[in-house]
Amino acid sequence: MTKGYRWLTPAFVSIAMLTACTGNSGNAGESGADKGASPAPSAAAQTNDKINPTGFPIAKQSIQLSIMMKKPANQSSWNELWISKYLDEKLGGKTTAVEIDENAWNEKKNLAFATGELPDIIWSGGALTSSDVTNYGSQGLLIPLNELIDKYAPNIKKTLQDNPDLRKTVTSLDGKIYALAAPTYPKREPVIGRYWLNMQWMNKLGLKVPTTLDEFYNVLKAFKEKDPNGNGKADEIPASGASASNPIDSIVLTAVGYLEKYITLDKTGKKVVYTQAQAEFKDYLAFMNKLYKEGLLDPEYYTQNITTFRGKAQKDQVGFYFDAAHFVAVGLDKYTNYASFPPLTSPQNPERIWPLQRVATLGGLNSIAITSKNKNPEASIRLLDYGFTEEGGSAIRFGPKLDTVVPGAGIVTNPDGTWEIKTPQGLSSNDYRMKSVTNMSLPVSDAFYLKNKEVPEQASLTKNLVENMLPYGKPVYPNVFLTKEEQDKVNKVQTDLKTYVDQMEAKFIVGDTPLSKWDEYIATVQKIGVNELVAIYQTAFDRWNK
Repeated sequence: MTKGYRWLTPAFVSIAMLTACTGNSGNAGESGADKGASPAPSAAAQTNDKINPTGFPIAKQSIQLSIMMKKPANQSSWNELWISKYLDEKLGGKTTAVEIDENAWNEKKNLAFATGELPDIIWSGGALTSSDVTNYGSQGLLIPLNELIDKYAPNIKKTLQDNPDLRKTVTSLDGKIYALAAPTYPKREPVIGRYWLNMQWMNKLGLKVPTTLDEFYNVLKAFKEKDPNGNGKADEIPASGASASNPIDSIVLTAVGYLEKYITLDKTGKKVVYTQAQAEFKDYLAFMNKLYKEGLLDPEYYTQNITTFRGKAQKDQVGFYFDAAHFVAVGLDKYTNYASFPPLTSPQNPERIWPLQRVATLGGLNSIAITSKNKNPEASIRLLDYGFTEEGGSAIRFGPKLDTVVPGAGIVTNPDGTWEIKTPQGLSSNDYRMKSVTNMSLPVSDAFYLKNKEVPEQASLTKNLVENMLPYGKPVYPNVFLTKEEQDKVNKVQTDLKTYVDQMEAKFIVGDTPLSKWDEYIATVQKIGVNELVAIYQTAFDRWNK
């Protein structure tokens, strides 16, 4: 449900896999689960003469493939990354990509399906919605993966067997799996949304960490009025972010009692509600309006992109923000000035709560799929299966050994069996990977991460999330599949309803529409069909929860 501000034209690149080199590098006899290879498939699966059933390279003869993936603004192009060449070797050819600006993903994805100009593989975090999977699976544009997994993907198969909730979540109502998700294992990963407070400013002003919405307001007020950066200018921005990608509103929304916007669960975890139609949402709007009206919320919050926001944070202008990690926004030289804190409470909600993924995944659900345009699904599923091995997942996510790509950067294995990623001073592990190693949007199984000895900035991130957010976590509404009848009804309501509530939220907050119009707003929400929508998702939740 991400809102974007402008769409950028993607670079569409097809890939032609060259004739594979001979030999399998001695991997044919390895089990796959730990070594990265795949055990021998059944006799029926060996009829494909284009691929090697085990070992690497995968391809035995000329194959054509294309992979669609997101490309964040600070991400190097695929052909500039080490991982593209590494996968060339595994596949036996040359890999390139269909790269799409992450803000343009939904538009370009929908266009690809509408025109039939599909890639062979879709592989990117948050690639498809449940309705995408239902619609395009039933139309035959996404192929079922069940048999391919059974024959060619032992590591994916084992992952689904070991994670029954994951299997349930990716299995459509017709019993077929059209899209996969990569499970994540580190404790911190289920946390949805990460927020950061400028502790250097807090200490300078002698402020206590807020525990309630009112205390949070007072902190932001002090940031605005008391020159905490000490430059003698009124240039502090108490709270900032980019509403499309790094929204700060969750800290307020959870304080009034709701884990997420739109379809969600009430405090019992059993009843489905629509957040923007609840009485407490009016309190949320009133608080956000107060922040905006008093200059405590960045006036460009609703229009700026993430790059603009981070530029402000790096200039020591921002007191509170949301971002994937504190060091991502402010850099390695300043991240220690920032920390998270436990969620807030309010008169509407005395309980601290924070949203957690119900099924923890790297990159979200429905992030890996094979389309009907793919003439080589067997080779494709073998490639994807490699990402579910310890060797493959580690390579795709973190890259090669020390000094392979950048001097002083890379993976080091310690005598105790742990590993860590080294980077030269001043270069974060994220920047190293995004600029030189890999596309960070590629979901892979990350069981290998459990052996990671984290670098200081990652250790700080983990500590903040595990201590301040995880203890208060509650699972969000699950990924569910709808029947065709249910989906048709949802399609008639959901888009119009979302458009309306999003527009009205912005108007209420910036003051274009007074909150005295709340009753009229609720009447319109009901007229559009919110009650029918909630009933459908209640039925789907009850079905999922059996």
